[in-house]
Amino acid sequence: MLSGKTYSDTRLMSLFPSPVFLDTQIPDDRFGAVHYWDIIETPFGLMAAACTATGLSILEFADNDEDAYQKIWRRYSGIGKYHRQSHPLHALVSAFLSGSPMPEKLPLSPFGTDFQHRVWQALIEIPAGETMVYSGLAAKLGLPASSARAVGTAVAANPIALIIPCHRIVQKGGATGEYRWGAERKRSLLLAERKPESSGLFAGQLF
Repeated sequence: MLSGKTYSDTRLMSLFPSPVFLDTQIPDDRFGAVHYWDIIETPFGLMAAACTATGLSILEFADNDEDAYQKIWRRYSGIGKYHRQSHPLHALVSAFLSGSPMPEKLPLSPFGTDFQHRVWQALIEIPAGETMVYSGLAAKLGLPASSARAVGTAVAANPIALIIPCHRIVQKGGATGEYRWGAERKRSLLLAERKPESSGLFAGQLF
């Protein structure tokens, strides 16, 4: 069951540098980066969180330890090293999702192409409580409607759930559409954000 607590959009947006990613180009050492991962408890269930020296690289819903490991392995097998080890950023992510006061910004470092980074940045800019269709997201990026399929592929590749809110992308006609972590979970997230007393999924003060 989802928490009814919410963040304001201003608070969510203020967590990230501009642009949201620390590097607009993929550093050469990203392919050999060490990813420290662990399972964290959140108001939305267990999640697998991984980070590098530069920021959060993965945040995925997980059913258990084995499921978490498989998700990390699928993401980084062949492009980096991954170790199960606690990291200070894991606690920061838990605090962020729980609505606790944030002592610092939450840096993001998702592995992806420049195009994927552009799409993920645009996702963060969709206000909580609102949704957008794929063609609308393409237009937001200054791309023709024919690019909607490529944009959709980049949305589906998002490795950081909730914080990069790919759940806010829906199909034309209002259908919720698919979600890697389950269509029912997506519907629940959107419903929580649409409540009159809510302005997002999270609650708390940044400082």
